[in-house]
Amino acid sequence: PTSGSPREPISKVLKYMRSLEYTRTPQDKMIYPILDEMNLKVGQEVFSAPDQFSFFDSDYKPPGEIASSGLVSPEAQLLSVSWLIGLIRGMVQLSREGMTGSKDSFGRVGLLEEGTGEPYSNAVGYLSYQSFSNSTMYIGDLDTLLTNGRLGETNKASLQAIYNNTVSTFGEEMARRVIQQLIATTPAFHTTSSVERKNGKKRLPAPTALPAEVEYKAIVVFNLFGGLDSFNVLVPKDGGDCSDLYSDYRRERGIAGMLDKNLLPINATGSGQPCTDFGVHMKLPSFKKIYDAGHGIFLANFGHLSKPVTKYDWRLETRTDLFSHFKMNQEAQKVDAFHEQAGTGVLGRLLDIMQEKKNMTVGPIAIDTVTVMLDGKPHLGRPVDILPDNRGKRLDFSPELQAAIENLNSDTRINSGIFSNYFSQTLINTMDKTDTLWEYLNTPIRDISGLRGNNFEQVLKMIGSASSRGVNREAFFVELGGFDTHSSVIPSLDDKLPTVDEAIDGFYNGLNEMNMLDKVTTIIISEFGRTISPNTNDGSDHGWGGNYFLFGGGLEGRRILGNYPEGFAESDPTNIGRGRILPTKSWDALWYGVSRWYGVDDDTDMDHVLPNNQIFGCDLLSEWDLYKTGNEKISGCGGSMISFDLSVNLNQPRYLTGKEQKNACSEAIQQVSNVLNRTTRCTITDQNIIKLEPNRRKQRDRTLMDSSFAVNFITTMVTRLPGPASDNTDVTDLVTAAEEALTNITADTSLFKNSTGEATVIKITEAPSQFPSILFSISPGPSISSSISSEPSPKPSTVPSITPSSSPSSSPNPTNTPNTLSLETSFNPSEILQGNVGSIIYKVTTHQAENIGHMSITSTLDEILQITNIASSDGWDCSASNDQFIDCSASSLPEKSTLITVHFSALSFESTYPISCDNKGGSDFFIKFENGSFLRGCSNGGPVYLDGTDITEFVSTKRNSVTLNGISLDLTCEDRFPDGWSELDGYGPKQGD
Repeated sequence: PTSGSPREPISKVLKYMRSLEYTRTPQDKMIYPILDEMNLKVGQEVFSAPDQFSFFDSDYKPPGEIASSGLVSPEAQLLSVSWLIGLIRGMVQLSREGMTGSKDSFGRVGLLEEGTGEPYSNAVGYLSYQSFSNSTMYIGDLDTLLTNGRLGETNKASLQAIYNNTVSTFGEEMARRVIQQLIATTPAFHTTSSVERKNGKKRLPAPTALPAEVEYKAIVVFNLFGGLDSFNVLVPKDGGDCSDLYSDYRRERGIAGMLDKNLLPINATGSGQPCTDFGVHMKLPSFKKIYDAGHGIFLANFGHLSKPVTKYDWRLETRTDLFSHFKMNQEAQKVDAFHEQAGTGVLGRLLDIMQEKKNMTVGPIAIDTVTVMLDGKPHLGRPVDILPDNRGKRLDFSPELQAAIENLNSDTRINSGIFSNYFSQTLINTMDKTDTLWEYLNTPIRDISGLRGNNFEQVLKMIGSASSRGVNREAFFVELGGFDTHSSVIPSLDDKLPTVDEAIDGFYNGLNEMNMLDKVTTIIISEFGRTISPNTNDGSDHGWGGNYFLFGGGLEGRRILGNYPEGFAESDPTNIGRGRILPTKSWDALWYGVSRWYGVDDDTDMDHVLPNNQIFGCDLLSEWDLYKTGNEKISGCGGSMISFDLSVNLNQPRYLTGKEQKNACSEAIQQVSNVLNRTTRCTITDQNIIKLEPNRRKQRDRTLMDSSFAVNFITTMVTRLPGPASDNTDVTDLVTAAEEALTNITADTSLFKNSTGEATVIKITEAPSQFPSILFSISPGPSISSSISSEPSPKPSTVPSITPSSSPSSSPNPTNTPNTLSLETSFNPSEILQGNVGSIIYKVTTHQAENIGHMSITSTLDEILQITNIASSDGWDCSASNDQFIDCSASSLPEKSTLITVHFSALSFESTYPISCDNKGGSDFFIKFENGSFLRGCSNGGPVYLDGTDITEFVSTKRNSVTLNGISLDLTCEDRFPDGWSELDGYGPKQGD
């Protein structure tokens, strides 16, 4: 049953034409090709492959028994709704009327639409096969010609009955044509596997799941294939605070860069970018319109990453074929750097969770193209629906012929050919589905102009009919090629981008008209960006990081997220040479927040959707970062962060692979999370090879020396602490749990190839901040080697190499070195939300055996932070006085370090700084910013306070607006202020105004 395979569409068409003796008519002047636009009609066309690889994915596993058998079937990817119907309708048309100019024909549409009434007078060719044998022999001949004799006795008997019924009513010529058409619907024709073993049962279409009682949401991906030169889409503008960056941009881009006069201005205030005055390519006015309306977000410098890297280690740490169209397109669509979910895409896995875990009715839909992005777990039996780019198609056979087709594709026994079985089930499902889709896809809707207008019209029709179809979650994929601008990049973009703009503008307007904008997130991506520096053809070459755009879905718009480069010269940290820009955000970062919005609320489910999300630590975009209504932040982040310097001894010099790093962190996360009973995240930020002292051993009369090496790497772990200060687990618990877990892991020879089982774990003196991103955050720490090689490392290390003492000082006299106190955890009090809790770690190192007492930390803690608890790793007796001085008393051995954890809570700002606005009865406005700061005051010109400081003299106010030293705040109810608006005594703006 596992032998054979599906046939490719174009080979089936050619076999049909050759076997049935296609013959040209006098009307064929040989001006046009016989077969026209076959890639749109059947999914394949000679010389028209979508890329240099193929029409389908080589590792495609169709859902069902093919995948469960461990087999792949690339050709089955083209058995989609649109192309399967187009293939069968085209062969039926060819048999009935010849190669005409009708919309169902394989020939050129519109050619010879008018005929003389004679047979085939409006056709350029027809099937001329004639057989002078009887009906039984005729069916046998077609069996040999079209299926290589695999039609089967059961199916031949069915065809004989149909022949006899047809000939008595319509004559022998019609009967023979009907048999030609019906054989073109059999599994024996479409595959090369066995099909005879029938079980006598009718094959039923796949059952439709009942929708869950949840709101509808959809994701639409518009893929601009070829590598969009996106640093000509989002550009720093001249004349404002981006002038210096624009000058740098123009200097490096030269002829390949945008002139300021050709940019549409947008403002990025509050986005955390190097400057705020940016511009959008003049051919994309819809992007500016959507952005300015607060519905759009630009993504700055995103791309494929297998882990956080720098310009010094990206070659070592990146696993893929960078700068390849095919590989980078696959990476952008799969978002699975280590291929843990083989054959699936990020949208397919997202739909998996919605279907399996949430019991939702889901739908993956591509418009006139194939994509791995929508493929999910094969065992779920959920194929991707590939719809035509214009209206709907269906197999509109007579009831008698439709019944015959169902009979020819009836159910089979378990030992029948799995490829023929897959075709028959797909055909039955398609016939069932298209009868429903026909109504929706032929419903009039707003016209969208441009080359991809029809595609987005189809998406609008499906979104508009979601409720009627009973669908909870859908994902759509649309693609436009032609962005590989190796020459004349500026005129090329001027030519291609209007197509993008027309499609997006019409789609955005359509969603608004349907009141579906907040239920749909649309993402415009490309496989990679392009080089900043031009080539000799005035074009740009394959790059890496790029800028992209998303809109809708209730996004908190008018922002640029990610990290736009601070410069474009070779010296910039993101320029890796030849003008290629290193991405500072991964595709995982984007899809993390989008997946949360879509409904993924479990960390295990998130690991299925994004198998590599953990390796990026906290450098992801949360739902809260992206959406107005987003509540979910990054699981495990926002708490204490500890870094460790680790080494694993190896018997050969090498770096840890990305997979080894991921496995080590995954094991550490599991162990630490189990101990602390909370979510933990882990990432490895740097590694370095060290040559150790050779081991000397005697063998007879010789001394042998065995070389050994250590790979030294830094691991950062973070965990989120619970809410109330009294419930805080001491941060030292994280240190203890992580150190124990990492000690076990680094000594585990099964996790690291060539490991000797010897390992060292040292906690780093300074850990990164518990709040900012981990990316590019390298903490200094001691090397753990027993000796340092005089030979330079092949890879520069960012970690200072200092060999620590392995034992206490043996000096008989006390040292005169004073005791020291150092900050163990970086800290910024302004990043603590008012009313919340936090903690900070101090490390006390004693060099003299004496009591430690009265250590002041008032320079670190803000005046509104109140100490609630103090804990010591060595049981020191510590207390805090009202003036925030800490008194600790203990005896300690020399060279002993102790961790002191100080827990605090941020005082409520409201109760601390009351304001009266004359006769208004209270604050006229009250704004809580994301970092916890409060701005409150009177819009009638009264006092204004920022975090308790009277800033009235620097502020001008009027109703619904405040200006702070030239920075204007528009106080509209659409802005996201978590605490809402003041409505004291009926004054001030109210929700909904």
